[in-house]
Amino acid sequence: MSMGSTVLSIKIGHKILPGRVCIGLYDGKSPCLTCATYGERILLLKLKKTHELIPGKSVDAVAEDITFLNINQPITCIAAGPMYRTSDRYYLFVGTQTNVFGYDVENNKDLFFKEVVDGVNCILTGCLSGVELGSGDSLAIAGGNCSLQGFDAEGTDVFWTVTGDNVGAIALLDYDGDGENEMVVGSDDFDIRVFKSDQIIGEASETDTISHIAPLKGSTFAYALTNGTIGVYERLQRLWRIKSKNHALAIVGFDFDGDGFPELVTGWSNGKMDIRNVKNGEVLFKDNFNHPLAGIFTVDINQDGKMHLICCDVEGEVRIYQPSSHDGRMLYISPNVEQEAIRELSIKKHHLLLELKNYDASGAMKSSTGSTTTDPSSRSRQREAGAIPTKTTLQTAFSINMGSDEKGAHIEITLSLNNDAQIRSALIFAEGIFQGECHVVHPKLEALQSKISVPLMPPKNVVVDLHIKAYVGFSDSEHFHVFEMTRQIPRFSMFAVCKDPNPQEITSFVRVPIQERPARLVMWINQNFLLAEEIDFKTGFSVSFISLRNHQELSFEVETSGTTIIRTNDMDLAGDIVQSLCQFLHIDDLETEAEYPDEITHLVRAVEEYQESNDRLGADISDQSGVIKTLLIRAEDARLIGDIKGMRKWYMQLHDANRNLINQHQIRCNMAENISESIKAVNQIIQKAARLRVGKPKANVITACRDALRVKNIEAISRIIKSGAT
Repeated sequence: MSMGSTVLSIKIGHKILPGRVCIGLYDGKSPCLTCATYGERILLLKLKKTHELIPGKSVDAVAEDITFLNINQPITCIAAGPMYRTSDRYYLFVGTQTNVFGYDVENNKDLFFKEVVDGVNCILTGCLSGVELGSGDSLAIAGGNCSLQGFDAEGTDVFWTVTGDNVGAIALLDYDGDGENEMVVGSDDFDIRVFKSDQIIGEASETDTISHIAPLKGSTFAYALTNGTIGVYERLQRLWRIKSKNHALAIVGFDFDGDGFPELVTGWSNGKMDIRNVKNGEVLFKDNFNHPLAGIFTVDINQDGKMHLICCDVEGEVRIYQPSSHDGRMLYISPNVEQEAIRELSIKKHHLLLELKNYDASGAMKSSTGSTTTDPSSRSRQREAGAIPTKTTLQTAFSINMGSDEKGAHIEITLSLNNDAQIRSALIFAEGIFQGECHVVHPKLEALQSKISVPLMPPKNVVVDLHIKAYVGFSDSEHFHVFEMTRQIPRFSMFAVCKDPNPQEITSFVRVPIQERPARLVMWINQNFLLAEEIDFKTGFSVSFISLRNHQELSFEVETSGTTIIRTNDMDLAGDIVQSLCQFLHIDDLETEAEYPDEITHLVRAVEEYQESNDRLGADISDQSGVIKTLLIRAEDARLIGDIKGMRKWYMQLHDANRNLINQHQIRCNMAENISESIKAVNQIIQKAARLRVGKPKANVITACRDALRVKNIEAISRIIKSGAT
């Protein structure tokens, strides 16, 4: 690959808020860098064509090319995109803590201004399958407090659904290959969900909050977590992931090598920008900024069909990279990146030389010992060289430990050998179980055995892969054999069979009308629970479990027809079981009957608190607005008739009213926080109720609850949670 320099480096002269940057073609042709700055303003910088600029030079942005928009609210996110198929013009969309509004930059006028009680954490524009639009051809989709809301070009709310937690990232891509966009959503509960219209068609769990999602090509997309992890999924099959001590602040797909397939470009909190192969995560290109990256984009600046890569940092430096003319590859690399590559190759060379030295030593040992393997001194030399008995195997087994006073209940994985060889050390890699995702067991020399046990406590009901590396040898060995294997923890492994069940004390349940043979349900239980012995029932049966996390009871009552009653006071757990069971049995649509009085009481309380806080907030604002308006009119009337004394009196009262308004500001902020928490609680309960169903009944529950909330019909919501939206 030929190396050169960036096309241009531009110094804007204004600080940029990370993650609140986009590119807009507001006139339909010329790209404009749009970014949120401090002071609740949005900066728009017109990007000139690259042939009008001096390559490789750093220049200051021309004041005439910069425009500011005053928002007068804290900006949480921005996006730009077209809304009509008949026009290439982009429109700007801005999200705040309580509002979303669309703006026509070219004509300097508003599209719409809407209050969003769920708040707006992220926003994007595009087409979504299955959504009927009242105006325009695209949606502005806002992710907020456990909800997703879509607006058409006139600001009409044409789409709404709930998700498990606060939305942190959204992307649109053709997930199922039907030619229409599905929506991939990442949230604070560590889950990535795929929506087709308002139905979830896929879910994957990660190890931390999802901060970014970027479409690549087809059903392939990249993601970033707040703990420094980035990776790539093909549908919901992860291709690779890496973890850094820094945080990814921006990710985007860009065809770096001109082969027609995008690579993953990542901007990091330490100022590094790298480009990786989508298939394996190999780094193909690096550059370094002096400050954290704020945004990364691709755009055809010259309008000639060739895409440029644009990166900007939080201090306002913008670098534009262009592909070379002959192979489409970029023309820039930093000198310190070349030095880093040399250092990495030197480390790899050192490791290979050590490995070669070990092979030579092992071969020399075999030659010197010959066939006298019964000689004690010969066996000692073999052990030092790392020799172990032939046919040595590493075996694994899971078990449940009910705990003690010192340690709570947990599951264990036991690693054991089939002879007198010893496990010198073991490494276990697992997502979401260990801090740092890795656990090392290294017994003391005097405590070495052929068997070790490792406690495990999965925090969520998800399938977890354990990647195990065991170093096997003897206490006097200098070299060791490495055994590698992968074991899978069942989804509901943190539940033990209950010896003294009392299911009638469980007040909550969900009735699942599954028309399946009980033997099929037995098969599902054996696969998803950690059992000492597999259960075997031919007809109806009941079985109870106890949670190792909170000691709550879980009970299954299966009738001969297959209808199953799942008794548990944990509505989340009931939803996990229904979703897992239907996936195993390949059930696409399922309506259930649920009885969760505690959740309904919580819902009623949350709705009442929301309505009370919202009414008080609206009344306070209305009262203060009326007082200020009256005082202003009286003061101006006094000024016009020359009543200076009266004018002074009214302005003094206006000053007092303003001071009172400032004092009440914090009270209103607290009310807004209470409203936000109440909305989150309501949305989460609706999400839990929906997960007790599958397919169309699941989507119907969300829609019906939304309609009932609009008219403040709490009784209807309670009825929907219990019996569905039929």
